[in-house]
Amino acid sequence: MPRPIRLPKPKAMSKKADPLDAAAKRLQDGADATSLLKQLDADPYACLGLSPTKADDAAVKKAYKKRALRFHPDKNKWDSTELFQALGWAFERLETSERRRAFAAERAPSASNAAPTEDDERTARERRAKAAT
Repeated sequence: MPRPIRLPKPKAMSKKADPLDAAAKRLQDGADATSLLKQLDADPYACLGLSPTKADDAAVKKAYKKRALRFHPDKNKWDSTELFQALGWAFERLETSERRRAFAAERAPSASNAAPTEDDERTARERRAKAAT
């Protein structure tokens, strides 16, 4: 009987660096993770490990549940309270499509703060001319 051919094992795909895992590692080692926690507060999508384009209600809920079980303070020997709170905040911000839209509007630069363009100046001149006549 011929010997079976053994194929090489496929290499594991490299994962993107997850800020939540990095913060957890620092907290486990007793190091300061303040900068990473601020990064998680600034980007709830990164906190939940989601892409803003692919996040829907079910994906947000699934990611939250998975990470909440992993980083719950009662399940870890190290103090994971800060991470768990960051997860709760992220889930609260992205839970529904209305909240995701509101968060996106918050993050987008407002038009009133933007520098005026030539079109804005032209329309302003036209309005002043109409008001003067």
